[in-house]
Amino acid sequence: MTLKNLGAHKNEIRLNDQYDTRVLVSYETPVAYRQLLADGVKFFQTEKKWSRTTSKHITQWLNDNEGDGSAMVVPQSSLDLLFNTLDKPMTEVK
Repeated sequence: MTLKNLGAHKNEIRLNDQYDTRVLVSYETPVAYRQLLADGVKFFQTEKKWSRTTSKHITQWLNDNEGDGSAMVVPQSSLDLLFNTLDKPMTEVK
């Protein structure tokens, strides 16, 4: 598992799992993720409306990762659950 700083208060956690899961964290909150599934890369984002800055983080991240604007909206609780299961130490990548 690695941590990549994407800018001020914006990080990406790469799980290095079978789904190549990547979680976008804005400030200290997971707000979106992507997974490589059998039918291609799928994007998911929180249903919760956070600040304007966090909304900008989500939009930029989706655009930077070739998201086609069709991210599935999921409950914030599912992102929190995913984030809270991360109990391994992370190494930072540049």
